[in-house]
Amino acid sequence: MKHIISTILIHTLLGLATSTGTASPVEADIRQRLGNYEEYQINGKFSAGDAVVKARAFRELGWHIVVIPRGTDAKGVTLMMKDAPSMEGYTFTPEQPQYRYWRKMGDSVELSIMPEGWGWYFLRTPLPPASARKPGPKHMITTRPTGIKKARYPVVDVHTHVQLSFPSPALYLKIMDQAGVAVLVDSPLATFNQPTKDNHLKLEKAHPDRFITFGTIDFSDRHEEGFAEAAVAKLESEVNTMGIAGIGETHDKGAGVYGHALRPDARGRVHVNDRRIMPLWRAAARLKLPILFHIAEPIGNYAAIGENPRERWGYVSRKYSLWGTSVLSRDEMMLRRNSLMDKIPDLVIIGAHMGSLEDDLQRLADTFDKYPNFYVEIGQRHYTLGQQPNATRKLFIRYQDRILFGQDGVQTLDHYRKHFRFLETDDDLISFSSHRPPVHGLRLPDEVLRKIYYGNAAKLMPKVKKALQNQYPDLEFP
Repeated sequence: MKHIISTILIHTLLGLATSTGTASPVEADIRQRLGNYEEYQINGKFSAGDAVVKARAFRELGWHIVVIPRGTDAKGVTLMMKDAPSMEGYTFTPEQPQYRYWRKMGDSVELSIMPEGWGWYFLRTPLPPASARKPGPKHMITTRPTGIKKARYPVVDVHTHVQLSFPSPALYLKIMDQAGVAVLVDSPLATFNQPTKDNHLKLEKAHPDRFITFGTIDFSDRHEEGFAEAAVAKLESEVNTMGIAGIGETHDKGAGVYGHALRPDARGRVHVNDRRIMPLWRAAARLKLPILFHIAEPIGNYAAIGENPRERWGYVSRKYSLWGTSVLSRDEMMLRRNSLMDKIPDLVIIGAHMGSLEDDLQRLADTFDKYPNFYVEIGQRHYTLGQQPNATRKLFIRYQDRILFGQDGVQTLDHYRKHFRFLETDDDLISFSSHRPPVHGLRLPDEVLRKIYYGNAAKLMPKVKKALQNQYPDLEFP
C-alpha cells in the first residue's frame, strides 16, 4: 500500500499522469533537453523537501541529479544527501556553457532552479572526512627576496576576466598603476550579449587605453543549421562597432567547445576542429584576430586525486579534475589544435596557460618550430615553470618572440609583484601559496622582458600598440 501511495505522489508531483497519458510540459522539457532522462531513478540517498529528486550515477565520480519542485514558482531548493560530510558539485543548464560550482560542508546545499521549473546538477561523491592537515614541507633556508614594486617595463596582461571577476573594474586601476600594468585585455567568456558589450564599451570609454576587449563566440547554438554563418556575421559586426582586438578565451578541454567534463550533451560534442565551426576560424584569420585558445589541461588534471588531494605537489582541485571522465586525452586535444593550424596557417593562436604544455617544454618547442603563428601566454603556470628554471629560461630566451604575459582572472598587487620577481630576478624559493611549491626566478634579459611584457602583444594587436603609444610616447617596441 505504501508503495502505491508513493508512486501516486511521485506522479502527482511530476504531473506525468494525466487522463490522456501525455507528459507534463516540465517532463517534456527534461526529456528533450537531456535525452537520457529515462536513466534517472528515484534514489533514497537524496531529497529536496517535497520536490521530486531523481539521480543517475556517473561511474564512481558522483551523480547527475534532476530536481523538480512541487510549486511552479519555486526559485530554489535545498538538496540533501544522507550522512554526507560535504556537498560539492555543479549547477548546470543544458545547452549553455555557463555553470556554477559549489562546495559546502554538511549534508545539504541551497541550489537554484531554472525558469523552466526544474534543476539539473552534478553531485560529486563525497570525500571521506580529512584527517588533520599536516604542515607542508618547510625549507630551513634563509633567503632575502629582491624587492620588486613595479614591473621593469609596461605590462600588457592578455588573459583577464575583469568584468566577471572584479565588482568595480575602475577600482582595479589602482592595482594596475602600482604594479606597472599598462593594459588589460578582457575576455568576457561565453556571455557577450548587448548589455555585456555596452559595459565593455563604457569601460573602454571611461578609461581609454587601459582596458581592451576581446570578442567572444557564444556556442550555445552550435548544433543549429547556419550557426557558423551567424557567428561570423556577429564577429564582423563586433570588429566594426567595438574594435575588438581578438577573440577571447575559447575552451575545449576535451568535452567540446564550452563543454564540461561532467555535463553530458544530448546533441553531441562539437570539438574545436569540427568542420561545422571551421568558418569561424577562417574568418578570424581573415580579420587578423588572434584567438586565445584554452585547449586541454595540465597533465595533473588527468591524474587520480586520491583521498588526500594535497598529498603531492601539483594537485588539482576537484573543480577542475578530469580524472575518470570521458573527455578526450591531452594528446588528442593537442592533435586537434594542431590540425587547425595545418588547415589555416594564417590563423594566430595564443595558447592559454602555456598551451597546456608547461610540463613538456620540448614538445612546446617542437610546436613553436612547426607553427610560426602559435604563441602562448604564461598565466598560472609559474608553479610548474619555476620547478624547472633552467629549461624554462632557455625556452623563454629561444622563443622570446612567441611568449606573452597573461594571468587569468584578476590578480592582487602582491601576486603581480611576485610574478615580476619570478621573471626578472634569480631569487630562489619564491612562495606564492602554502600548498604549492616555491619557484625559482628566471632572471630574463631585458630584451626578453620587453617582448613578454608588452612587445609581442603589441605585435599581434594593433589596438594594444596604439594604447601603449598613447600612454608612453617614447616607448621603444622590440
